[in-house]
Amino acid sequence: MLPITLQYILNYAVSITDNIMVGSLGDLAVTAVTQATQPYTLFYTFLYGLGAGGTVLISQYWGKQDIPAIRNLMGLLFRIVMTVCVLWCSVCILFPEQILGFFTNSEAVVETGLQYFRIAVLSYPLTAMTACYFNGLKGTENVKYATGIYAASSVINVGANALLIYGLFGLPAMGVRGAALGTLIARAFEFVNMLHYAARKEKKICFRLRNILHIDTSVLPVYIRTSIPVLGNDLLWGLGGTMQVAIFGNLGETMATATSMAAMMNQLALVLVYGIANAAAVLVGKQTGTGDEEKAWEMGKTFLVLGVITGALTCGIVLLARKPFLMLYPNIMAESRQLASQIILVIAFIMIPRTLENICIIGVLRGSGDTRSAFLIDLGCQWLIGLPLGYLSAFVWKWPVLAVYAVMCTDICAKDILGIRRILKGKYIHNLTEQV
Repeated sequence: MLPITLQYILNYAVSITDNIMVGSLGDLAVTAVTQATQPYTLFYTFLYGLGAGGTVLISQYWGKQDIPAIRNLMGLLFRIVMTVCVLWCSVCILFPEQILGFFTNSEAVVETGLQYFRIAVLSYPLTAMTACYFNGLKGTENVKYATGIYAASSVINVGANALLIYGLFGLPAMGVRGAALGTLIARAFEFVNMLHYAARKEKKICFRLRNILHIDTSVLPVYIRTSIPVLGNDLLWGLGGTMQVAIFGNLGETMATATSMAAMMNQLALVLVYGIANAAAVLVGKQTGTGDEEKAWEMGKTFLVLGVITGALTCGIVLLARKPFLMLYPNIMAESRQLASQIILVIAFIMIPRTLENICIIGVLRGSGDTRSAFLIDLGCQWLIGLPLGYLSAFVWKWPVLAVYAVMCTDICAKDILGIRRILKGKYIHNLTEQV
């Protein structure tokens, strides 16, 4: 859990530093970059869904010590990821204005966002292949090297952004374009080091280029059965998050700026949550692969207890960090900062339910192979409760913006009730390695 959590902390550190640097350029820059990163968020969510389905299987094969099946599965993942990447990047390059125009009705935001977007899209293929490889290794409990690479790239990213955004040491001041170029440089560093590690240092799985080119369909049926619910879950969940951003973006630039700032605090609150949820998926998956279902069930219930503790801890962190965090944005209008402060309070008070939601769906249910139930619970609540209520409260009932944000979080409690009930019954454990 700790190395995975550290990875999320590093990603957060880069995101918040970027946000603060861009925030020094004013409200327009913050809003534009936030909207311009939404296509990447949707793209990465799709990749995460592909990888998460693979990680579930890899962790179970790891418990069974079936190394050839793991190599075949990683090769399959790479082929799928590269195909998706080519298609998505082509759409982004050909239709950038139309894509950004979906997230905001402000021409100024779109115009500024395009400066960031046209450079950042070049990093998508590098991110895709690096994430695919390291997510595969995560299923074998190998996360330390990836953490080291992400730590180094975080330093490079922050340093490059500082140089390029502000034009230090005689370099041209590029503004939001500098933030995008700094991200591209960091992703290139990660990709090169991933290639070096795969070719020279990794010894457990020995995954090589020939495994990408070698087509073995033996693991394809069980991967499809496992991954389609996970992929659909993450893709539609990411689309739901994108719809939320679109709703906020069409409520005015003040709301868009406030939610952009609050999103940074939300990332901080979730770093430990995602760490424990991913650890739960790997450990429950490994235990399920060994065939000891009773121990896997006990492990799932233990993670629920840890979820309550983690949620209470993160709630306290958010409450303590709220005011110091907002002081990092001195150039943002007072109205935006006040609204962001109120949204952060909502984030703090829902941390225990949100932690349990992630542990149930991303962790225990997925790791045990019960991906279909995770899909139905997550998407059913989001699309039937959270998003409809958000749309109605924003555009039909015309509620205050803070009430709109709060009502869009109501689906979390429904997910908790259904997820915890499923886990306590103990009928969710499926050994997928026996279905090939």
